Amino acid sequence: MFRLSTCRSTFLIMMLVLTAGCSDTTEPPSNPNGNADTPSLKWISLPFIGEASIRAACGTNFSDFFMVGNKYTYSFNGHNWIVNRMDPQVYLEDIWQVGAQHYLAVGREWIDSILVGVIWEYTGGNWRRVFSKGPSLTSITGTSDGKVFAVGEAGVIIIYDGNTWSEAVSGTTKDLHDIDSSENGIVLAVGNSGTILRFDNGVWTSLESTTSEDLHSVVCFSTELYYVGSTHDVFSFSSGTWTVENLPGDVSTILQLHDSSLMAISDGGLYEMLDGEWSAFSTSGELPVQLAWGMDRTNLVAVHIEGKDIAPNTLRAHNYLAEFEVIDNNIPKISRSFSDRVSGLAGQDKNRVLAIGSHQEWMISRPSRTRWYNGSSWSSTLDAVDNGRIFAAQVLDSGDAFAVGDNGLFGEISGEWHNLDICEPFVADLHAFSSDDIYVAIEAFHIDGCDGPVYHYNGSNAQPSFCEPDLRLKSVWGYSQDSIYVAGYRLGTSRGGIGHFDGTNYQFLDLGELPDMYGVHGSSPDNVFAVGRGAIIHFDGDEWTRMTAPSENPIYDVWVVNSDHAFAVGEDGAFIFQEGSWSILDSTTGFWSVWAAPDGTGFFGGDDGAVLRYGLD
Repeated sequence: MFRLSTCRSTFLIMMLVLTAGCSDTTEPPSNPNGNADTPSLKWISLPFIGEASIRAACGTNFSDFFMVGNKYTYSFNGHNWIVNRMDPQVYLEDIWQVGAQHYLAVGREWIDSILVGVIWEYTGGNWRRVFSKGPSLTSITGTSDGKVFAVGEAGVIIIYDGNTWSEAVSGTTKDLHDIDSSENGIVLAVGNSGTILRFDNGVWTSLESTTSEDLHSVVCFSTELYYVGSTHDVFSFSSGTWTVENLPGDVSTILQLHDSSLMAISDGGLYEMLDGEWSAFSTSGELPVQLAWGMDRTNLVAVHIEGKDIAPNTLRAHNYLAEFEVIDNNIPKISRSFSDRVSGLAGQDKNRVLAIGSHQEWMISRPSRTRWYNGSSWSSTLDAVDNGRIFAAQVLDSGDAFAVGDNGLFGEISGEWHNLDICEPFVADLHAFSSDDIYVAIEAFHIDGCDGPVYHYNGSNAQPSFCEPDLRLKSVWGYSQDSIYVAGYRLGTSRGGIGHFDGTNYQFLDLGELPDMYGVHGSSPDNVFAVGRGAIIHFDGDEWTRMTAPSENPIYDVWVVNSDHAFAVGEDGAFIFQEGSWSILDSTTGFWSVWAAPDGTGFFGGDDGAVLRYGLD
């Protein structure tokens, strides 16, 4: 278990070369790759956008590992980061891997206004709480016979015997900060005032310590060889003798890699033990290391503090393993008084993407702008769409582009935008089957007795098609001309709904009480998603089902790639649907629009012209 002692600002994850596991040896570890002839390695930035409070990491390999922190867990499957928002009152401190896709994490949580220690379990689906009682927990480990040990404040020790969790008598009231185990079942825990406890043959005993300093980390190889780290130093115990290891700076963590080599983190950098001596790790870089995990010295993940004034979503990700990168944040502002929101995204494929940059001030006569992305850069020309807000766009397979906004429906003809028809205000969304077969939804103020009219454009003019009498419409999507869905809200209430048009008749769908609904999209008649205020519902061809949403706040837009893959965005970030459930991709900022290419590459539009891309090359 490799812990971050403090994390006061944002971080940068670097890829190069570390998990828990102790080899049963009585000889000081020697890094098999550590010698003078080892070529110098170079850090590579690992794409990651997330919370700054990463506390621990653990795993088997780079296709199966987790990082945990305050309110979030982050898993990496070899290609993509999956961000899972825990209960907002959960603060995780450490994680230990039981087996493939099986993890336990410990920390603290506010439950019924009481702060208690908690243990959460992951078995390949969702996280679930399996223990909640007593003081906060700080560290966890396990042994080969199936026992699990967790320690925490006030000397608390929790043991899982394969059936139940129970508290053990530790014999101390000192806070315990770390615990580790050897392959032969020896368990060591360390804590305040030099406390060292050993579990052997079912009994906890106190060991002699060479320091009265608070101990924050431990790595054990056997009863005759282990290392402990205090705030200032690393101490080794070998064959009955304590030795103070000479490391520059204050030590935060000592850790063991999968190949049993030993490393230490201090404010002086990252250090490794080579032939019984500590030396600076040649690839540690200039940024201070706060957390590390990996297989060996050539396969390492490290978390670096980049700077207290650097926001997480400003990190630029390099094309390595996964890709979640800022591809542009320079869709120009309309003026210095307004920030452009990326209110619409659309495209043909991942190398032809349209972004709409629109101010959001009602009754302000300022143009919205468009820009095209070709897979590597944005077009230099910026075309004005309209002197008003633009809310949505669509690009057909033919390359024709359309957009809707305050003043109607617009089409791009020979690189220039023109008003096509529909002079009603607040045209919220469109769905185009072809350039002469377009349905547009209007967020109206009661037009012709209808709060939610839908117009049809036939290539020359637009006429009313069907009416939702009570909803102010925010979204429209159709699989065919005889299967069109709309989503909206009721003014002055917190309730919304979904409607369906079969080509002849319109029907409001009785789905029970729904909140404001903002987006609807699908990939087939039996795979339709609708999103709203803290809500996601799904239609499988027979019935609508309310799903567990990744956010309690507004979810504004959704895009469905296929039955196993969808994206959504909202006030709390970007979300992904895969393996039957929704999880968080990015929680550092809110997003307003989403579009995905046929290959599953997702594009997310935020404030200040930011467009993020997620997917594999």
